Amino acid sequence: MTNSFPELYGMIFFTALKQLPFTKVKTMKHCTILLFCFLSISGLAQETWLQLNSPSERDLECVHFIDPTTCYIGGDSVLLKTVDSGLNFEILDLSGIAPLNNQSYVISDMHWDNEDEGWIVLTNWGGLYKTTDGGETWSLDSPANAGFCQFKSIEKSPNGKLFLGGAGCFTGSLIDYFENGLWQSATLPENWDTSDIVNTINFYTEDLGLAGTSTGKILRSTDGGLNWYYIEQDVVENINITDFAFANQAKFVLCYASENISFGFLESTDQGETWASDLDLSTFFYPNIHGAYLSDVGTSYFVGSFGNLEEEQGYITSYPAPQNLTVNEVLKDVHGMGNTVFAVGHNASIYSRPPIVNLEENYLEADVLNSYPNPNEGVLHLSFIRSNWKEYTIVNTLGEVCLKGTFKEDFSSNGTLDLRFLPAGAYFLNLMGNDSQESTRFIVK
Repeated sequence: MTNSFPELYGMIFFTALKQLPFTKVKTMKHCTILLFCFLSISGLAQETWLQLNSPSERDLECVHFIDPTTCYIGGDSVLLKTVDSGLNFEILDLSGIAPLNNQSYVISDMHWDNEDEGWIVLTNWGGLYKTTDGGETWSLDSPANAGFCQFKSIEKSPNGKLFLGGAGCFTGSLIDYFENGLWQSATLPENWDTSDIVNTINFYTEDLGLAGTSTGKILRSTDGGLNWYYIEQDVVENINITDFAFANQAKFVLCYASENISFGFLESTDQGETWASDLDLSTFFYPNIHGAYLSDVGTSYFVGSFGNLEEEQGYITSYPAPQNLTVNEVLKDVHGMGNTVFAVGHNASIYSRPPIVNLEENYLEADVLNSYPNPNEGVLHLSFIRSNWKEYTIVNTLGEVCLKGTFKEDFSSNGTLDLRFLPAGAYFLNLMGNDSQESTRFIVK
C-alpha cells in the first residue's frame, strides 16, 4: 500500500473514533493511566506515558535534560528541576530576574551545559539570562546585536557554539552566536518584518544547520551557522515553524503550527534543500506540532495539540513507528536523555516515557528480583539480576493491569518505579522473558 490519503482513510478514521476511546489521563483513584486510540497508515498501536506530579500550576513551555536523571523545565515565570528523573521536582528561585520589559515573562527556551551553567530565554522582550551557580543567581547576558529585542530560541551546535534566535526591535529575524567568550552576529538575509522571529535553530552536523521562523521562513546554513540563506517551500502557506528533527540522513522533519487545517509536518530527503508533505507522520488529527526530539535510540518524538481553542487537546506521535496519543493538556516541548523522555505543556503537565528510571549500568548473571520498601508510599525500588526479561506489568488484586512496559535490550539491574498514581492496596509486579516469568507482591499504603 502506498502512503496516500484518499477519502477511504477519512472514513476509516472517523469510524474508528466512534468505536475507540480517546485518552483518559490517570487519576489517583484509577489504575488505568492512559487509554488512547490513533489511526496511521500502518495501523493501530499504543505506547505508555506516565503523568508526573508537578509542584507548579503554571503552563510549561520547554524542557532540557543534562543527563538521564537531571532535567530543567521552564514556563510561565517558573523554572523546575529534577535530579531523579521526575520522582521529585523543586521550583528554582527566579526572584533575582528583572526582565527587560518589566512585565511577566515566559521561559521559551533554555540550554544547560551542566548543573551549574545555563541560559534561559525570556519571551515578551524579556531578555537572555545566564547562571553559573545552578540557578541561585542570574545575570543579564547581552547578545552582539544591540537591536536584538525579541528573544525566542537557543541551541548549542555540535562544534560548541551557542546560538540565540529571535528578532530585532525594528528588524526581522536575527541569529547571534557565542564562541570563545564573546557574542557575535551571524549573517542573515535583510528582513524588516518585526513579526518574523526565529523560533528554532537546529544543527545536523557541525556545518549544516536549519532555522525556522514565526512567519514560515526556512533558513539554512552550511558553514556552521555563520551565514544563513532562505530555502523556499510552496507546500503550505501561513505557518509558524516550531522545530526540526533529523530522523536520519535521508529524512529531515519540519514541524509547524497553523491556523488552517494542515498536517503539522513537512519532510526533506535532501538535507533541507527542498520540502514536501510528510505522509509518514500525517494524520487526520490535523495537529499543530510544537516540539520535537530525537532520542538516543533513534526514535523521534513530536508533541503538540489539536482541536479548536475551546476544546484543544494535547498530541504525541513518534517516528519511525507512528504512535498517536492524545492527552488533556496542550503539549509544548519534548526532550530526554538515556531511557527517559519528558513531554511538557499547559496546566503544569509533565509526561514521562518510560516510567522506569534511575537505571545503573552493571549486569549480573542470573534472574533474581528484589523490590523495596514493602510496604511503600508509591516509590518502588527494584534490584534484579537479568538475562532475558522483556516486559513488565503491575496488576492489582482484581487482575486489572495498572501499568505495563517493555525493557530495552541494554537495560540495567537496578531501577525505580514511580507508582504514586496508584491507590493504596496490594499489587503484583510481573516480569516476563522469552522462557521465564517472575512475580513479586508489594503494598502501596
